[in-house]
Amino acid sequence: MEPPFSLAIVVDDDPDIALAARLALRDMFDRIETVKSPSELTALLKAEAPEAILLDRNFERGATDGREGLDALARIMDQDPDAAVVIITAHSAVSVGVEGIKRGASDFVAKPWSNERLASTVRSAAALRRTKLEARLERGRSSELAHNGETPLIGESEAM
Repeated sequence: MEPPFSLAIVVDDDPDIALAARLALRDMFDRIETVKSPSELTALLKAEAPEAILLDRNFERGATDGREGLDALARIMDQDPDAAVVIITAHSAVSVGVEGIKRGASDFVAKPWSNERLASTVRSAAALRRTKLEARLERGRSSELAHNGETPLIGESEAM
């Protein structure tokens, strides 16, 4: 069976966490990229449009306030308001995950996670992104038709 989604990006400076996420999500995505910092993510997002991004909250040695992850989230959401970002946080920092949701993240997962919980959360986030993009496309089509004054006909008959 082919994976339902094409690309996920894991942003975490811990190679063990990145590997664990890759293994947990490998059947869901055609490709999973890992980067070690938000700056690497910024460069990658210029060329790629991932269906899901897993974003750690701390990258600098000794950092525990989650500021780096929340700053990266703001940049991601500025670039792509429909981005499906799942914050990765420690149990003791669930408030940072909640703050991430307030700032546009789809959800958060606490470390250590269960693979089923991670997969379910990321699947939901990616599906929501897909739905938002499809809805935007349909709204654009409807707006274009209304602007042109045309009403599309579905079907064919002599009376039409």
